[in-house]
Amino acid sequence: MYQLNASLVDFAFGLTAHVVLPDDANLQQARAGYPTYPNALRPPFVLKGDNLAADTFWIGDLLNSWAENWVDYWTVGQGSFAMADFEDAGIGQALQFLSQVKRADHNRLLVLRGGSDYTVQPQGETPAQFLATQQSNGLSGFQEALDYLYQIGSIVVRELSTKWETHDQSHRPSD
Repeated sequence: MYQLNASLVDFAFGLTAHVVLPDDANLQQARAGYPTYPNALRPPFVLKGDNLAADTFWIGDLLNSWAENWVDYWTVGQGSFAMADFEDAGIGQALQFLSQVKRADHNRLLVLRGGSDYTVQPQGETPAQFLATQQSNGLSGFQEALDYLYQIGSIVVRELSTKWETHDQSHRPSD
C-alpha cells in the first residue's frame, strides 16, 4: 500500500476540484446503465479516492466488491475504493526504492487517474456481456478521459513548475 502525501493531494485537489469538465452524449449514454450508482450518474468531475492496482484486468460486481473490501482492509477502514489501475503500484514501488538511495522523494508522488470505463457491468448485463461490448466498441470514455487527464494534470503541473520555490517545503509531511 502506498499512502500519498495528504498535504500535496489536498493541494492538487484544491486547485482542480472546481474545474467543470465537458459532458457529451457518449458519456451520458454510458452512465445511463448505472441507476443505482449515484457517482456513476454524475457528469464528469474531479474526486479524491483510493485505487487498487492489480496485475489482471477484471470486471464485474463480485470483483468490484473484492476491490472495495481489499481497500477497506489495507486502509483500516479509512479508504474508499474509487478506481482500478494496473501501473500505479509499480511507479510507487520504483519511487520508494529511488527514495531509499536518495535519487527521488516518494513524498512527491501524485496519482491522477481518468475514468474511461467502469469496473462493474451496467444494470441488466452480465460481466461477460459488458466485456464483449467494451472489446468491440472500445472503452466507453477513453478519449474523454485522456482529454480530462491533460486538462486537470496541466493545472497542477503548471502551478508546481512555475512556483516550485513556494510549494517545495509547504507540502512536506511533518516528522
